[in-house]
Amino acid sequence: MEELLRAVESDPATIGLILHGSRTIGAERPSSDDDLVRVVTDDEYARPDPGLRVKDGTTDVVFQRQDG
Repeated sequence: MEELLRAVESDPATIGLILHGSRTIGAERPSSDDDLVRVVTDDEYARPDPGLRVKDGTTDVVFQRQDG
């Protein structure tokens, strides 16, 4: 998670990072992952291969464009 946070902070195409899912309402289980939405600029979202979903261990990240 720390690596992701560093990447988000240093990426000018990233507008924000939103936690959602079971952890946001206190309903997580020991097996729950971190569900995140990474909000990016429209230009970043429109790239030919933006990698719109990333699953890395216990972190699940989906990308959303800023106007989406």
